Amino acid sequence: VTGFETTKNERNLSVGSKGAQFGMEIVTLENGGIIKSVHGGLYSPSVWYAMYGSKGAMESRRDIADKNGGGVTEIYISADDFSGSIGAPKYENYLPKFEMAEKAEDSGHFGSDFYLFHNFVEKVKGNPDADIVDVYEALDMFLPGLFAFRSILDGGTAKEIPNLRDRSVRDKWRNDTACTDPKVAGDMLLPTCKSGTPDIDDGVYEYMKELWDEVCRTGKGVSFNLVFEQGNKDKK
Repeated sequence: VTGFETTKNERNLSVGSKGAQFGMEIVTLENGGIIKSVHGGLYSPSVWYAMYGSKGAMESRRDIADKNGGGVTEIYISADDFSGSIGAPKYENYLPKFEMAEKAEDSGHFGSDFYLFHNFVEKVKGNPDADIVDVYEALDMFLPGLFAFRSILDGGTAKEIPNLRDRSVRDKWRNDTACTDPKVAGDMLLPTCKSGTPDIDDGVYEYMKELWDEVCRTGKGVSFNLVFEQGNKDKK
C-alpha cells in the first residue's frame, strides 16, 4: 500500500484508525473535586491512579509488568494520623487480595473482566448480592468521556454532564444522535477528532484484513494471542 510505512506518530492511521492519538478529560465533581484522565494509544502506557485527600495521598504502581508480585494493583500510601497533622507522614504499601483471584488472573484487564461476567451470571441466577452495574451507573462511567470529546471538538469548553436518572433531563437528550457513526448520527454527524475525520485509503483496510486472515490461518501473531489465547493456561 502506497505510503503505508509511517512514523510512530502516525501509527493509528497506518492501521485504519480514524481517532486522534490521545485525549484528556478534566472533570469537576459535584463535591468540587477534580479528576484528570488521559486516554489514547500512547507508547509505553502506564496504568496509574493517584488520589489526594486532606490526610495524605495514595497512588498505584505505574509499571504494567508484574515485577514485585503486585504490578499495577499495588498501592503506595502516604498519610498523616489526622487531617492537619504536622508530623511525619506514615508510608506503607498495600496489595489488595481479591476473592477468586486464581480464577481471575488470566482474564483480561488484569483480572477485572472475570468479575464483571461472574457477577452478571450470578445476578441472572438470582443472587441478590451480585455486584452488578445498572444502566445508570454504566452511563455515569460513559458520559464523561462522551462530553469530554464534545468539549474537545468545541475548543475545550466546559460541558455539564447530564444526570439521566431524572426523566426531565433524559427528555432533553432523547433525540440526540450526535456521534461519529454516519449510520446512527444522521444530520448530527461528528468528526472523529478535532482536526476532522481523516481520509484513509481502502487499501489500508485490505492490508489489515490480509494480516488478520494470515493470523487466523497460522495461529500466530500478537492479535491471535490477545483474542484467542486469553484465559487459556495451557498456552502453546
